[in-house]
Amino acid sequence: MSKLQSVGLLFFPLEKDPLYVIINSEKEFVMSMPAKNLKLDAKKRITLGKIVPSEVTSYDVELKDNGIIVLYPKVEIPAEDLWLFQNKNALKSLKRGLEQFTKGEVTDLSDDFWNELEE
Repeated sequence: MSKLQSVGLLFFPLEKDPLYVIINSEKEFVMSMPAKNLKLDAKKRITLGKIVPSEVTSYDVELKDNGIIVLYPKVEIPAEDLWLFQNKNALKSLKRGLEQFTKGEVTDLSDDFWNELEE
């Protein structure tokens, strides 16, 4: 019989692949296996390889008191686009415009509009 370690509502065997047992909001037990079990190499490293989305360039790492490591994916943005993320009003306006576009809330502008801009 394997030793079990309790992490809040999470239990997993220490001697084989982990099995997660979680109590959901309806107080039912939900069991699941991890999608991938990554083994440490001789230097205690893991390779994320193909499980990382291509746009992720780095991770912030959080080490919990119970030994669980949480990775938060990050992406880099071009320096020329940094201003947008530093200007909350511009970012809010862009998001609003994208939401309107996805809902079909767009208007075609007449040639007169563009001609007036050039003058």
